[in-house]
Amino acid sequence: MLLLLLSRSAFATWSIVASDSATSQLGGAGTSCVGSLDVSILFAAAPGAGAIHAQAAVNVEGRDRGAALLGQGATPNEVIAAITD
Repeated sequence: MLLLLLSRSAFATWSIVASDSATSQLGGAGTSCVGSLDVSILFAAAPGAGAIHAQAAVNVEGRDRGAALLGQGATPNEVIAAITD
């Protein structure tokens, strides 16, 4: 009980993406230490290729560009390089 009283808010960000290989459906969930963000802001899907989450400093343009690049067959390393340049 004492630990609960002494605990502080965690400043953490996490996200998870899951795929169903039978249906090709993608889903994601996440939370950010930067305010309260809806998962629709964090998550973008590239059906058949993968998904991307934009965390902390949300960059919607980068998120969408990353999803488009995944959909075009780019590797995760190529996507990271393209959206962080």
